[in-house]
Amino acid sequence: MSLFKSLGPLALVLAATHVCLAAAPAPRAAAVQTKTVTLKEGDPAPAFTPGAWVKGEPVKALAPGKIYVMEFWATWCGPCKAAIPHLTALARQYAGKVTIIGVNVMETGKPEEVDRKVKAFVDGKGAEMDYLVCRDTPDGAMATKWLKAAGKEGIPATFIVDGKGRIVWTGHPMALDPILQKVVAGTFDPAAEAAATEENKKVEGEIAKAAQAQEWQRVLDLLPGFKPINPIATAWAGFYRFQAQLHLDPKVAEAQLAKVRKDQPELLITYLGMITGTDGLAASWYEMAVADLKGMVEQNKAFYGMLAKAQAKAGDFKGAARSKAEDLKQLRARVPEILKDHPEAGPMIKEQLAKDEALLKDYEAKAAKRP
Repeated sequence: MSLFKSLGPLALVLAATHVCLAAAPAPRAAAVQTKTVTLKEGDPAPAFTPGAWVKGEPVKALAPGKIYVMEFWATWCGPCKAAIPHLTALARQYAGKVTIIGVNVMETGKPEEVDRKVKAFVDGKGAEMDYLVCRDTPDGAMATKWLKAAGKEGIPATFIVDGKGRIVWTGHPMALDPILQKVVAGTFDPAAEAAATEENKKVEGEIAKAAQAQEWQRVLDLLPGFKPINPIATAWAGFYRFQAQLHLDPKVAEAQLAKVRKDQPELLITYLGMITGTDGLAASWYEMAVADLKGMVEQNKAFYGMLAKAQAKAGDFKGAARSKAEDLKQLRARVPEILKDHPEAGPMIKEQLAKDEALLKDYEAKAAKRP
């Protein structure tokens, strides 16, 4: 069951795999949100003032001459957890050259309870989380001095500190590889990187604007000007290309989907979300999504809601009703656990349940009218 709405390719990327907004479950998270940026790339790194130390030899201060990767994360953040194996691989690859520190932030509960929860999480990961880990202070000093100052509104958020104690890069951990390689080699050019990033942002904005206006040919015309520099950007471009071809050349879109299904199955759910979130496609698209999703719900029941939507658009309201009922069952079963960790989520869950129940009734009513 998803609480995210279909807001286009980039939103699907963020919601499905990449960013937990700071407005998610922590009271302190609201304090982290800001558009005022006082900490920029090239500035000296703020003081490193961790709270409880969780894993590895404690670091008291960032030492001159050493390179650090500061990774801000939380136990409730899916994209943060998804990045852990990748960070471990980098920690091993650059052992002795780079120190990676996972800084846990934005947790809820009393400090001693949070410390226990985070320690249990990290201990449970074992060698899969093979780098240093610490907690933020109870007053959120690290989140304030690093995230808030840098204008970061979501996690995971990564900072690279070079041997001169400067922040040379900030971004998503899955985009870390090419940047870290250059920093370690001493070839990283912050000015050139910033210029390339700024140009890409301009093109991104034009592409998003064209997609919003449903100017699909313009989307395709603009895409060659976008230069992906990491896996996230590459995926982003692919999503927009697929969305445009859904409307312009379905055969090309179908070939792209087949390639994703074969070579990048981890991205398939996002493509299926784009199909089910688009009205007016040929029935064969929704039937294709149904076929994929039926296999996926065997592994992850969270996809029942999307399956129900695809079945309804394919005209199978009986199937949609069954899937939606299962979706509701899964959500109701999770409510106590969600509210235990995030009591402030109650109103949102209540609203979502009401919407889902109304949708189930609609599917059932339409199914009853069919022979």
